[in-house]
Amino acid sequence: MAVTIDGITISYLTAQPFSYATPSSISGRAFRQWIIEGLVPEATWLALIDSYEAYRTAKLAEEDPETTFVKGTTIQFSGSGPGGQSWSNIDTYYSSAPEGDQTGAFIRVSLELIDADQALAVWQQIAAEEGAGGGGGNGYNYGDFTLWGVDITALSEQPDGYQDPPSAELTASGTHYLTGALVPVQTKNITGTVTEAGWLALLAGYADAVRNSPASGDWYPTTAPTGEAYTVGGQTKYTVSIELVKLL
Repeated sequence: MAVTIDGITISYLTAQPFSYATPSSISGRAFRQWIIEGLVPEATWLALIDSYEAYRTAKLAEEDPETTFVKGTTIQFSGSGPGGQSWSNIDTYYSSAPEGDQTGAFIRVSLELIDADQALAVWQQIAAEEGAGGGGGNGYNYGDFTLWGVDITALSEQPDGYQDPPSAELTASGTHYLTGALVPVQTKNITGTVTEAGWLALLAGYADAVRNSPASGDWYPTTAPTGEAYTVGGQTKYTVSIELVKLL
């Protein structure tokens, strides 16, 4: 067994290197991982440190691939494992920096690498599902709703309801009577996803709705819109919430 990391070969491995990193192994969300443990001469150890320092410097100047899903700087990895396993020119990230302990004339080195392409795919899928969930917790999609020309998608909560029902009061003789309007008042509690442009349009629509006189049948805001930004595939989206009442 031997591996080559950024052109640096480790010929004496003390353990088989291959495994999977599993954010959720049940759902299949996993990506390849290589846990490298071996003995190297001092010159190889110093070369690994130089490799990691160059990688670290480059990554600090880039956006986080786990949130932007832009691959950026990677480390080339090739190697072989037991049973005929082999890997060739894999783009990887350091998931653990090189560590070394002196063992006689050699350095016992350990480090971890992950498959960059597979990791990006898993991170993007998880982020997309969390964004679509809108914080509702169960991940169910209640459809879409258009408000002031803005498409609010992937509603994460049941939007439809009623407010202000009549109250049932007791008379002195112990019978009930009703107070309040005998008319059901429809409401919508909207929590969903919009684009960055949609968020700005939603704010503008709210301001217009408040400034202008509404008409019967309009959906009127009873709360101001709130929004929380997140990034998927390099695009900014917002999870938004707003409460509405249908005017009589």
